[in-house]
Amino acid sequence: MGKFLKPLALVLASFLVLILVGTSHVLAGEDKAGATAAEFASPRQFYSDWVKTPQFSFRTYYYKPTPSYAGYKHQFVIYTPTKPDYLYYFNPYEKKFWGRIQTFSKGEPKYSLLKSVDQKSVLSEIPESAFPDFGPLPAMPEVQDQLVLDLPPDDSPSLLARLVEDAKINQAG
Repeated sequence: MGKFLKPLALVLASFLVLILVGTSHVLAGEDKAGATAAEFASPRQFYSDWVKTPQFSFRTYYYKPTPSYAGYKHQFVIYTPTKPDYLYYFNPYEKKFWGRIQTFSKGEPKYSLLKSVDQKSVLSEIPESAFPDFGPLPAMPEVQDQLVLDLPPDDSPSLLARLVEDAKINQAG
C-alpha cells in the first residue's frame, strides 16, 4: 500500500502547486475578471484556415469593429476554381459580395471594391466590368477608426494546387 501513497502524494502536491500558481494573480489582487478585450491583446483581425467544398474553398475573416469589441464579427473570403485569379469577399450579414483581391497579391495592398449597386449575393451575377481597377485596401468592415483590412495569408488553394502539381512533375521526372 505504501508504494501507491508516495506517487499519489506527489500528484496531489503537483496539483496544489498548479492551483496556487494559477491563482497567484488573484491572491496578489490582480483579478482579471473585469479586463477589457484590449488588455488581453486580442488581434483586431485575422483569417482562419481554408475549408474546401466540392464547388469552392473559403476561409473566414474575423475582425473587431472597435478595439474594445468583445468577440469577433466575420466575413468570408471565397476562392472558386472557375475564377482562379481572385479571392472574393462576402459579407454574410448583408449576403453580398463586396470586393476582391488578386490570388497572388505578393503582399501588395490592392483591392477592388465594388460600388454598392454592383454588390450581389450571387457571384456569377456580377459582371467582370463591375469590378473597378485595383486600389488601396479598404477600411475593415464597420470600423470607425479607419483601420485598414489586412491581406490574408498567401496560401490560396490555387497556390497549393500548383505546389502539389509541381511536386508530382518533379517526382515523375
